Amino acid sequence: MTMEFYDGIDEVPDGFGPSAVTVGKFDGVHLGHRGVFAQLCDRADSAGLVPTVVTFDRNPLSVLRPDQAPPALVSSAQKAELLADAGIAVTVMLHFTPEFAALTPEQFVQQVLVDALDAKIVMAGADFRFGEKNSGDLDALRGFGAR
Repeated sequence: MTMEFYDGIDEVPDGFGPSAVTVGKFDGVHLGHRGVFAQLCDRADSAGLVPTVVTFDRNPLSVLRPDQAPPALVSSAQKAELLADAGIAVTVMLHFTPEFAALTPEQFVQQVLVDALDAKIVMAGADFRFGEKNSGDLDALRGFGAR
């Protein structure tokens, strides 16, 4: 199986999805990540959804707090290869820029998860934060999902 790769949400074709999505840095795809991806693929398969990974072209800390950003374990190209090897059908590589970091949690959900990916399932870790100043969390994500 060949993985579809989209370099930014603007490359995702209109009408994409519906999808099951997980979002994360996924720097160096380790066994824990592979477990999440296996669960994502299982849930997507049983619901007839496209298993999709949303990741970033750089560690968000490199934009938000550069002095605290660890060095990358793999390049974006290597990350894409690792995700393909892990059986992911679709990867969307978001460009983490100051403009992207300024999106509100609602804008992130609407633009990325709803408009671009038609996400029906979103899997995220307990410490998942998103949106401007990391103001979105799992409770906010659940709230958006309920709407």
